Amino acid sequence: NTQVIQPHVQDKHSVKYHGVTLSSSQKHLGNSRILFRLANDTLQRAGEIQRIFVHQRHGPSNALVTEFFYVVRQYRELSDAHAAYDPYRKFPLLFVRLCYNELLAQEQVIRNQNVISHFAGCPYE
Repeated sequence: NTQVIQPHVQDKHSVKYHGVTLSSSQKHLGNSRILFRLANDTLQRAGEIQRIFVHQRHGPSNALVTEFFYVVRQYRELSDAHAAYDPYRKFPLLFVRLCYNELLAQEQVIRNQNVISHFAGCPYE
């Protein structure tokens, strides 16, 4: 039983997912800032959506399946030395922590189910 996967995608500037608008950082910076998990990982990461694309294919019953994918860059985590001064890490159940205001070069591709929420970024010195 072989399925043909189309090699084409459609780029989007923004999409709505569970009533929330997700956008690429070029379209709307605030809507591009997300908390996410990589596949098979429990660690919450903060990042920015760089690109959104949609892929369609026919599923096993020949029904059309539409999937959204997000190309994200993660914010760099604090060094151990700086993390010691992060006041939020004393409260692990809040799932809040500081990160550097710097994106890693590596891009990750994630799916809808890997997006947790938006986050508010408040850079300070």
